Amino acid sequence: MKAKRPLSVTILAAGVLSVAVVFGTQAYQTLRQWRFLQSLPLSVSPVYLLGAGIVWAAAGLYIAVSLWRGLGIAPKATQIAAWAFAGYYWLDRLAFASSPLTQTNQPFALGATITAIVLIYWTLTRPKARAFFGEVHERKSEN
Repeated sequence: MKAKRPLSVTILAAGVLSVAVVFGTQAYQTLRQWRFLQSLPLSVSPVYLLGAGIVWAAAGLYIAVSLWRGLGIAPKATQIAAWAFAGYYWLDRLAFASSPLTQTNQPFALGATITAIVLIYWTLTRPKARAFFGEVHERKSEN
């Protein structure tokens, strides 16, 4: 019998699904506004925007469903995706963001990134979450 999904895992799955929806919307809007985006002096190509939207929407959807269903791969996949997304976010921010305003809130963004990673790891390592994902907590008896 499977353990009940903890509220923290439900919230995490909803958060990941929200990110997937945002990036899915980015992909959709990039396709919809392709010509307009090509006419703008952007620091990145619309291809980059479309690719990022598709990749993060697909990854987010996969992880959200895995978390919701309690698949055994979900904790590791979520942790890997969290680090990958943080790397993408900071690479995008440092390499492509041309607004001087992005430097103004950099300390806040760094704090938010660290907080998100810590919360994800904390959520996935709680005993109830580990039980939900099927980790066995048996100790070897000493005979």
